[in-house]
Amino acid sequence: MARVSVFVDDAVRGTLPMLCVRDGAPADRHTRLEERMGGNSVLWFLLVFFGPLGWLVLLLLPSSGEKLTVRLPVCADTIARWRKLRRDRVVALAAVGVAVALLLVSHLAIGMWMLVAVAVVAVFVTHWRLSLDGVGIDLDASRRWVTLTGVSPAFAHVVEAERQAAERH
Repeated sequence: MARVSVFVDDAVRGTLPMLCVRDGAPADRHTRLEERMGGNSVLWFLLVFFGPLGWLVLLLLPSSGEKLTVRLPVCADTIARWRKLRRDRVVALAAVGVAVALLLVSHLAIGMWMLVAVAVVAVFVTHWRLSLDGVGIDLDASRRWVTLTGVSPAFAHVVEAERQAAERH
């Protein structure tokens, strides 16, 4: 996969070439992607090690940073693939809930612990697959350029060609 930088205005308004950002096929729609910029430091996630009290703090306190929403051209196949991956992740999360409930009902049997572990691994795997198939968004320090990562080489080539043509005029 490739990476390309575009003006932040083009990304926010969705005035990018109508080529699927992920597959390089002709795009027939736009999708909105949101990315939190800035955010909390890595030290924030040390609260995980404080047990239930730290987990509660992580859930209840909002993360810092601002949100950047971009509109990217996509094709129907990409949307269908992303929906399937999100659905798989929801199913894996539901499996964790069911496994934990069974664990509690079975009085902490060792087999149920293994079921919970498998379900948790499934959540991580589905989340990882979704992140691999997604598009990364990064705002530079000047706040004028957005770098899109994980895009189709064809999309990156067309964007670069349009930028070079605009610079010549």
